[in-house]
Amino acid sequence: PPTAGALPPEAVLEASELLAFGDGFHTLERLPDGTPCRWTGASARATFWVDRSRPLRLVAEIVSRGRTPEGVAPIVEVEGLRLPLVREDRGRRHVAGPLPPRAAPGPTEIVIHAPVPFRPSDHGEADFRTLGLQLARIALSPAG
Repeated sequence: PPTAGALPPEAVLEASELLAFGDGFHTLERLPDGTPCRWTGASARATFWVDRSRPLRLVAEIVSRGRTPEGVAPIVEVEGLRLPLVREDRGRRHVAGPLPPRAAPGPTEIVIHAPVPFRPSDHGEADFRTLGLQLARIALSPAG
């Protein structure tokens, strides 16, 4: 197994990377400006290999909150700890943390939960997927 010093201090997962449907991510889409993004289902999980010897913060670039109303935060779960993803300055950036440090190196699995998943087909559209949040990227980096 890798040692803490062998792992990078930060990690980024872009929507354009290969993500598995079984992990709660739908197929790659592009915004009109070309930005790659993916919808999640009701929840989606991703694994990061990152140095956890100090506190980290998670930043998710959420392109669309779907049917999640303002004032209701999506939740990120890391090792049993549930944290709200709080929007910064009415933009796309949503921040959670700090995530506590961990002594042993290893994978960090996060699960993002959409508070209000929906099916567009329930609203007259031809899309039968269950959608949660539309993400462009997720990043873990040192807090503070």
